[in-house]
Amino acid sequence: MADHDAHAVPVVPALPTPVVPLPGVSPPPPLKLSENIADNWRMWKQMWTNYSVVAELGNRSADFQIALFLHAIGAEGLKIFNGMEFVNGEVKDLPTILRKFDTFTIGEVNETYERYVFNIRIQDPTETIDSYVTILRTLAKSCNFCDCLHDTLIRDRIVTGVRDQPTRKRLLQERNLTLPKCIDICRGAEATSSQLKVMNNDTVHGVGVHNKQSKPARRGKVTSYQSTTSRGGARQKYGSRESQPQICKFCAKSHVMKKAECPAWGRTCKACHGQNHFSNSSQCPRNKVHTVITSRSLDVTNTDDWIGCVTIKDEPNVVNYVGSNTPTDVFAEIIVNGKPVRFHVDSGASVNTLPMKYVRESEFTPCNKTLQMWNNSEFKPAGTCRTLICNPKTNKKYSVEFYVSTDSMMPLLGSRVAQHMKLITVNEQEFKRVHAVTHSTTDPLVMFKDVFNEELGTLPGKVHLEVDPTVTPVVSPARRIPVSMKPKLQQELNR
Repeated sequence: MADHDAHAVPVVPALPTPVVPLPGVSPPPPLKLSENIADNWRMWKQMWTNYSVVAELGNRSADFQIALFLHAIGAEGLKIFNGMEFVNGEVKDLPTILRKFDTFTIGEVNETYERYVFNIRIQDPTETIDSYVTILRTLAKSCNFCDCLHDTLIRDRIVTGVRDQPTRKRLLQERNLTLPKCIDICRGAEATSSQLKVMNNDTVHGVGVHNKQSKPARRGKVTSYQSTTSRGGARQKYGSRESQPQICKFCAKSHVMKKAECPAWGRTCKACHGQNHFSNSSQCPRNKVHTVITSRSLDVTNTDDWIGCVTIKDEPNVVNYVGSNTPTDVFAEIIVNGKPVRFHVDSGASVNTLPMKYVRESEFTPCNKTLQMWNNSEFKPAGTCRTLICNPKTNKKYSVEFYVSTDSMMPLLGSRVAQHMKLITVNEQEFKRVHAVTHSTTDPLVMFKDVFNEELGTLPGKVHLEVDPTVTPVVSPARRIPVSMKPKLQQELNR
């Protein structure tokens, strides 16, 4: 037993298997700090992590890993490393160096700003749904979202940021919408849209089996494509209108009639805030032109004429016309004292008129006002009344003052009452409003012409002024006259 132990072979510890780098796998290129250093560092760090896994750097020593890292990061990264400070207690290993590079390149993350950038990110017109989701996931990494809300917040951002309106409507209609289901719906809608474009572009009208001359299209019809059938049944397509630049009704520019080529697609109109058109296009409601029909000349002596657009004499109001009943007139049925009355709604009238037969005696008050029409013709109403009227459509009641006529004049609602009852609307943003200025009968220069006749004089009688003898007189200095006003002052004093 002893002889056997004497000749025993000593046990030698096994050496670690040397790490052989894979052919064609090299460290990432040097880090670039000239442009967006934060994004460049994130990309470089990810490439380094992948390389360290492939090269099995975890089996190497810490000094080897640090040396290879500093060699791969380049001269600019080495300068940053030389300026780093390692305080007491910090281990100078690769994870610590990576963390310090994160602090240097990215800095402290502003969570509020990162979430703001995430919440305003919408899908670009040329961006696919997969690219959009990838960018949202990248932005969400720096937002510090909790795990329970991470997917739901990305889902909500997709719903609000997707550019296709029908897809957004489909997403809103879906109950219990999850992030994978949301992405699948968007992918399906995107694929369907692309397939429809291909099918529309490949549509050929007038397909024939034999080599026969196609019949001419009917007058008034325009086909997008025309085709001829060659020998063997092969169809040849030519004259595609969609492949030719045309004036687009959405952007008012010339381009190929494809949604992706239109610069207005996905944009917001600055005039009406609508989607997918510009303010100078025909699709903007502000640019729509309505036909204006010139009415025939109207005879003011016609017995069937109604009084329209009347105003009180000597008041600053605009007068339009007195005309016959044309198809463009607006009439409304209003309840007056329990009776339906047909009113003419006149946007140019400043007063309201009502025949005597609709007025109660208790509401009637005599007056001496005079109403004036556009041609300066006048008529005097019997009086005024304030009565309660009701709109049968909305059941809203209004207290309105009317001028009462003795004859069978057409009841009239003026501009102010019609606007208050929301029967008409004045779009003041579409025009520059002009206020009429005239002399009123309450003007002192008009009421007392004998006094203000530009002649100087004295008033009759004498005036006796009493002062308090105990008060010390004070002489206030005269105000200084501006140089530009001295000639006018001297002229007035010499007058």
